Formats: sequence, structure tokens, C-alpha cells
Amino acid sequence: MAVHVAGPTRSGQTVGEEKMTRKSPLRRLIERVHRNEDGAVSLETILIIGAIAIPILIFLLRWGWPRIRDYFNEGMDQLEEQSDSVIDNN
Repeated sequence: MAVHVAGPTRSGQTVGEEKMTRKSPLRRLIERVHRNEDGAVSLETILIIGAIAIPILIFLLRWGWPRIRDYFNEGMDQLEEQSDSVIDNN
């Protein structure tokens, strides 16, 4: 059995070594996106705003919403009473 050993290519590597170091376009894209840190500050800002906003929303929904709902229902009841009194006077 004869083994064929290829000589060095232009880059000085053998054909097998050159194939192993060549990266696919998808791999190069993933590496480029992974190294890109342009949006890091924006992402951190969004995470900080979310960390502040979520507890506030939980507080409002848990304790504030019943008060808001009661205030709205009282206003609707007053509006219905006033509209009934206007209709009765005509």
C-alpha cells in the first residue's frame, strides 16, 4: 500500500493542514459576531432598565391596580347616576 504525502502548498502547509485551518463562511460569521461588542452598552442599559421596571410593575399590579380599578369603578358609577338624573329630569 503506497502512501502519498503531498508537499507543502503556497502557505507552507501540507494539503491536510490547510484544510483543517480553513474556516467555513458560517464559522467566520459566528466568530465575527461573537467578537463584535458594539451593542454591549445598549444591551446592558436595557437590562438595567428592565431590572428597575419589573419590580415597579409588580408593585403596581399587586397593590396599585385594585385602587386604580376602584377609582375607575367609582367614576363610572357617578357617571351613570348623573346620566340617570339627566334622563329623569327630561
